[in-house]
Amino acid sequence: MYIHRIVIDANRINARGGIASMNMLEKYHRAGAIELLQTSTLPVEFLSASRQRAKAAQYDVIGGMGFVYLTGGQVADAYPGTPINPSRAPEIEHLLFGDKFASEAIRVRSQRDVLHVDQAWQHGVDYFVTCDGAILAAASALTAIGVTLCVCTAEHCQAALEQFFLERYGTPDFAQLETKLEHEGPILVASNSAHQIQFTDSTTGDELLSIRTRERQITVCTTVRDTAGVALVLISPGKPLSFPRDGASINIMAGESPLLLGDKYCRSFAVSINGVTALAGRMLRSGRFLLHDALLYSTSGRTALSICRDTLILNGVAF
Repeated sequence: MYIHRIVIDANRINARGGIASMNMLEKYHRAGAIELLQTSTLPVEFLSASRQRAKAAQYDVIGGMGFVYLTGGQVADAYPGTPINPSRAPEIEHLLFGDKFASEAIRVRSQRDVLHVDQAWQHGVDYFVTCDGAILAAASALTAIGVTLCVCTAEHCQAALEQFFLERYGTPDFAQLETKLEHEGPILVASNSAHQIQFTDSTTGDELLSIRTRERQITVCTTVRDTAGVALVLISPGKPLSFPRDGASINIMAGESPLLLGDKYCRSFAVSINGVTALAGRMLRSGRFLLHDALLYSTSGRTALSICRDTLILNGVAF
């Protein structure tokens, strides 16, 4: 089952449970059929709002490319995460609000909105849910510049998900979807589920990637190569990450988790080669591991495995 990732704006946190569409999205989230997320900027907006802060704590946090400070205070307005796309904050700000703000307070509030949208884009999520008129009005303009993120209302998101579940799985009922998920494995790769999974290069027979569960661990084993087939990153369970050549970087969100990447446990990770994401995944609140992005090359430099959201292509064949 494909698990949509959805970022919630501050105005849709639904702390009092009065937004019907958000109540349904939250049911899907608790069933494990979708993953609701908050940006690292959301806790800053809720520093003095305990009810909203408690509600947001039910969602995992995604960050950006680094620390961002919009005021002279000691608290950052955004924190580093494991993004798969580069920040486009200046372009997003221009589309949403232009170049001038009527006051300092409006500037900070507006730029925090930009940080929300930008972090959602950086993580390649499926939906950004809001009721902010300026953000909704800019949805088509964001798509036009390549920010491939569905900005929409909670009502639109609910309707789109229900249609997806009906077409793909025969029902939009969250209880039936939860039952279906009980038979899914702990590893999700795009829209595929497994207990163990291995991908092999059809030409050479070399292992491209394997993900296994053992002793309450989820382990990843792969060699990440560049377009010339040169190995840049070696990932083996229990061994320190190895970088035979320059050109690769890894962002890891550390935390208590069964996911073992090399010799480190983490909640999420993203491997990039010269700025292009080669492998990225995260643990879900359901306890499953989702590999949502990959671009792995063979020893000859041929694209052997690619994953983007719910699409997986192995040796030229879609799964």
